[in-house]
Amino acid sequence: MSSMKRVQNLKLLWEKRFRGIYSPSHYALDGTGELTLATPRPLAPRSYDITSYALDSAAEPRWGLSVETLLKMNLSTRDIGLGMTSDDLYIFRPNSKTKFLPDRHINYVDCSLSEDGSRLAALFSDLAGSSFALAYGDADARVIWMREFDAPVTSVAISRDGARVLVGCESGSLTLLDAGRRDVWQFEMESAVRAVACSQDATSIAYADSAGRIGLITGDGTRLWEYSAGLEIVALALSADASVCAAVGTLPGDTQQLATLICISPDGSEGFRLETDRRVTGVALSPEGEYLATGARDGTISVYAVSTGEVEASGRVEAAKQAALREQAGGNHAAACALLRQALVLSPADVATCDLYLSIRDAWFEGSIKLAQSAMQAGDLLLAITQLADIVAEEPLYVPAIEMLKSARAERALRLVEQGLQQEDEGNIEAAEQSLTEAALVSPLENTDPRRVLGTFHARLAEVAEAGANTKLAAGDRDGALHLLSQAQARHANPERAKRITSLRIESEYEAGMEAYNARRYEEAIFQFKKTLTMAPGHSDAARYLEYARRFSQDSASDSLQDRFSRLE
Repeated sequence: MSSMKRVQNLKLLWEKRFRGIYSPSHYALDGTGELTLATPRPLAPRSYDITSYALDSAAEPRWGLSVETLLKMNLSTRDIGLGMTSDDLYIFRPNSKTKFLPDRHINYVDCSLSEDGSRLAALFSDLAGSSFALAYGDADARVIWMREFDAPVTSVAISRDGARVLVGCESGSLTLLDAGRRDVWQFEMESAVRAVACSQDATSIAYADSAGRIGLITGDGTRLWEYSAGLEIVALALSADASVCAAVGTLPGDTQQLATLICISPDGSEGFRLETDRRVTGVALSPEGEYLATGARDGTISVYAVSTGEVEASGRVEAAKQAALREQAGGNHAAACALLRQALVLSPADVATCDLYLSIRDAWFEGSIKLAQSAMQAGDLLLAITQLADIVAEEPLYVPAIEMLKSARAERALRLVEQGLQQEDEGNIEAAEQSLTEAALVSPLENTDPRRVLGTFHARLAEVAEAGANTKLAAGDRDGALHLLSQAQARHANPERAKRITSLRIESEYEAGMEAYNARRYEEAIFQFKKTLTMAPGHSDAARYLEYARRFSQDSASDSLQDRFSRLE
């Protein structure tokens, strides 16, 4: 059985107090224990030196910046920083300061910067606080994409490599997105999200909610563990390898808000707890969890060495089993099985864990099969397909589900074909196409009948569109005819129609060129004649008038130049 790290102790390496300093940002602590901070200049208000502090607290200023009072400062290991006010977001580089989304009137909620500073994420709302969004951008202040959210957003974390973004909401929703704005997964909790953190590439993410719970979720959306800290969490950090999770929180009702620092091990157990005498507001971890830094409201910065010991993976397996039982009790058999499969990877010879997995899986499969059978009898084939597909995804060799799924899909395809043809008879063409397309997709591949019906349906639509195109041509509406012919070709292509479309486009481009030529818009005419010749290289009239247009264009330019010189004389 493999072993893993468990947090055992913290050793204070150095501690300094700075007036007006910002707490360490998530990724400002590197693998050597060097911490990057924005250190205030004593005699220059709102001016800071970006400074590196070594393990012996030796300081090395790198560059400076000036900025108004910020709500949050994020610094990368490279020379890039991110500063947030209530209505502005600044990107800092040596000798430069750029605003992100400069023309928008918005309120910023939270922001996050990747480890190398190349990517950033920002949460904001409109001024009325009625709509909420996430912006994902780069260090050049370029907005790559935006994503709106239905619920108020509370916290954001970008993975160290910048490839994924995690967003928490007041509703308890967690959403993980990739660099292409696609949802990786969504996770719903009962309490509002208060803090989030990511591993290197967000294959593990940590969250803290308003009930004082801290949890770890894998990249596929499976919760590995959840720990009840009994605190109001104000800051959260996760090492790049997810071996250490650190949280800072205060006791509910504590008027002094003196913070407690907790380090959590990979199995979800508490490794170390430190009762501080300060209002700690921020925490950072080095990539491998060897060093930890905190920042307090009074300006105290503390850097610790994290001591770990090796423990057998049995603790992690046991934690997975307990988490699986909680998921089972909540009716989430798929998540329970996923946890137990991971435990079996850690401990392949663990027969007891395997038996637990099989018992949960078999109960899940039995219940889903019964539900699918009832759904099929009631005519709810979509519900039956969903239940059976989940079984096959978990165990592709589970024959009873395979046979039922095949039958349910074939029956649904048949009903959708009947429904689609009826909708066509009723004149509801859009609904008919949707039904017939779904029939072709849901039908088992060996049954080609739904695809043939869809193809014939498209051929009929193409005929109708082509007839409409002929009518428009007769009325002199070539553009309208082209539009209908293109629609027909998209639904049911044939070579004759393709030639006709090309011929009409050539005519259209040539006539547009002649119109511009006769109106003495020679540059426009040249453009149109070139397009004509691209489609029809042998079009002699287009070639001839292209040369005429070029000559007149050159003559016009020469005349204009002569006029300017004559005016100068």
